[in-house]
Amino acid sequence: MTVRDPGEAETIVQLEPQELLDAMDRLRAGQLSRRKFIVRAAAMGLSMTTIGALIQACTSTATTAPTTAAPATAAPATAAPTAAPTAAPTTGKIIAFSWPYLAAEVAQPLLEAAEAQAKVRGYEYLKCGIKEAKLDQQLAEINQWIAMGVTGITILPIDANAMGPVVEKAHQSGVQAVAGYADHIPSEDGWMGWNDAQGAGIVAGLATLHVLNNYGGVARIAALTDSPLTQRSKRRVMDCIQLIIDGVPQGELVVHEEAVFAADALTKTQQILQAHPDINVIICVADDGCSGVVQGMKLAGKKPEDIWVAGYDGAKQPLTMVKTGEMVGAVAALPLVGVGNMAIDLPADLIEGKGVKNRMIDYEVVTNGDDAKIDELLAVYE
Repeated sequence: MTVRDPGEAETIVQLEPQELLDAMDRLRAGQLSRRKFIVRAAAMGLSMTTIGALIQACTSTATTAPTTAAPATAAPATAAPTAAPTAAPTTGKIIAFSWPYLAAEVAQPLLEAAEAQAKVRGYEYLKCGIKEAKLDQQLAEINQWIAMGVTGITILPIDANAMGPVVEKAHQSGVQAVAGYADHIPSEDGWMGWNDAQGAGIVAGLATLHVLNNYGGVARIAALTDSPLTQRSKRRVMDCIQLIIDGVPQGELVVHEEAVFAADALTKTQQILQAHPDINVIICVADDGCSGVVQGMKLAGKKPEDIWVAGYDGAKQPLTMVKTGEMVGAVAALPLVGVGNMAIDLPADLIEGKGVKNRMIDYEVVTNGDDAKIDELLAVYE
């Protein structure tokens, strides 16, 4: 892939996404100095803003600060072994996991890992059972768990600010540990989340290269997020888009719509492309939405190479589409087994008085051509 340097019409700059990913891997492993990385990235045409974000993504320890509680030092997550766990004796203690997005493809491997880890740790396990990802249903179920006398709860909040009263009630009722997940919640005892600065930085770098290579340095961007805008949407999508805008000669956020999952993303993509047919970058808060985006592109007569698409989590269909080329773009995937394990380990450690209170998980970002890495990520669905 090539692009003409806008300052020198005769210069052809070679830009390869895999070259960038390899350089980032070497920087992360300590095999490449920051100075050499800056030289290489600058030669690829990346701006210093984007290069700085990539260096931070590769070399910084996770330190995202909460909005409601001061964190302890964050610790990296390690994925649990794939061998079947041996269950520890049940202690009568219960951990509940409020993960309300049960329609998402990532739900099954993540929640199965959590249930297995609860047995390993000697806790009974209560999983989310609400029919729709709606705040009133999530709050009602958490209140039921509190009334049952659970020992600990991990909450992925639909609305973080709305969790304050229910967390206070949990503490007053004797719940020993309430952990926030992804978004910080008021009065949380601990927190686990994703290294969104790392994921967004890498996604932005890949998007920037693609725009410079294929779209003449012009990025016409659409954002698909939840509404109201959550902390995770800001970090995953809006911060990523700002890095892209800073890294290309002409970048603009043209439209911002509410759509998280495939069905809504399909509808919104059709509407967006009808109103703005020149959109060439779409960033989704969840990669489940990427499936709807790709379908909407097809219905609008767009080819995969016409729009660079990215999303977060590691759902089966988007990973497969990136591998086959049906989707041109990237997926910032999470180690789903490790996430499920951590959803139990964090409250269990808080109850037992050990471990750090705040923990963060890095993404594995894959793009077209990363077949081996994609196969590894898809293995959790087998």
